[in-house]
Amino acid sequence: MTKLLKTKEACELLGVCPNTLKRYDRNGISVRIGRAVRYDSEALIAAVKGEQQAAGVKEENNA
Repeated sequence: MTKLLKTKEACELLGVCPNTLKRYDRNGISVRIGRAVRYDSEALIAAVKGEQQAAGVKEENNA
């Protein structure tokens, strides 16, 4: 089972602010437990890699 992180922990792991984390959450990487929001650590890392790959493709197309 993957580790579920609090918002602050997830932000520290990725080095991003909470708003960026919310943008990544469009991919459905958060888990809601009552009012608490937790993030799947493996899904977070995959989301970041996906964002970086998408940005790389955009940069290559603009070159």
